[in-house]
Amino acid sequence: MLKLAKEVSFFRFFGHSAYVNSRHHQAVKEPAPGLKISAQSSDGVIEGLEDQAGLVQLVQWHPENLWQNDPLEEKLFQQFFKRVEKVKQAHC
Repeated sequence: MLKLAKEVSFFRFFGHSAYVNSRHHQAVKEPAPGLKISAQSSDGVIEGLEDQAGLVQLVQWHPENLWQNDPLEEKLFQQFFKRVEKVKQAHC
């Protein structure tokens, strides 16, 4: 289960928390400059990062295995494609 703060973009479609399939042997220890923590598991593992504008989002879990059965995980992909299209139109 993830904990999300209201000021992060993931909150817009997940709310305060989300179920994820966190299975990894490595994790982010500290965000790189320009990135902030946007999701953490209950054990403190950083599961999501984003930039200040919310255009760049990184996840540590595996939404590609959940999207077919979870509309919120599917929305994660839909939002990604919308951001790509927006950037593409701005630069073409």
